[in-house]
Amino acid sequence: MWLGFNAPHSPYHLPPAHLCDTIGLSGTAAHINNNKSKYFKAALQALDSEIGRLFAYLETNGMLDSTHIIFIGDNGNAAEVAQNVLASRCKGTIYQYGVQVPVIISGPAVVNPNRNCTDLVNTPDLFATIAELAGMSNWSSFIPVSNKVDGRSLLPIIKNQNQLVRTWIFTEQFQDTANVKDGKLFVIPNINSCASIMEMKNFIMYYPILNK
Repeated sequence: MWLGFNAPHSPYHLPPAHLCDTIGLSGTAAHINNNKSKYFKAALQALDSEIGRLFAYLETNGMLDSTHIIFIGDNGNAAEVAQNVLASRCKGTIYQYGVQVPVIISGPAVVNPNRNCTDLVNTPDLFATIAELAGMSNWSSFIPVSNKVDGRSLLPIIKNQNQLVRTWIFTEQFQDTANVKDGKLFVIPNINSCASIMEMKNFIMYYPILNK
């Protein structure tokens, strides 16, 4: 099952009171506009409540211990709600805060749970990982050789096998730039952002957390 939450995300709004602490939050457009971080945090609390409700259902129905759960973000926080980071290094940039996201994996396959791992992983890795967790170790044989698969299974990390899945990850940013000759748009690398790569050694680090 895939469960995707749109919040916390702009446009910010007031979540239902039973999911978060709404004290001091009126929900008016003016109040939201002047207190975006408060509404972002309220949405984050609501997300936590909903995830807790899912866990409670699985536990009540005897499925929690036999279910693999992968929790992952899609990008860093927007500048307007970011904490302790320059606005120029948030979501939409290739600085570490813009591309590093949480990855939490739990389930019966996790060996030595409650550990932190600093190995590099990437979202395309979920494809191979989920296939192999489902017992489909030969998934690659069903894909034509001409089709490139960038994902790599994270099972060595999940099983704590002390085996690197990746030694590097490539991250880039593109921007639309008008072609002065014909008025059409074409995509070129953002030179300023690419230059910023040289300033941060770990700009592509992802830190997965594994729990049972």
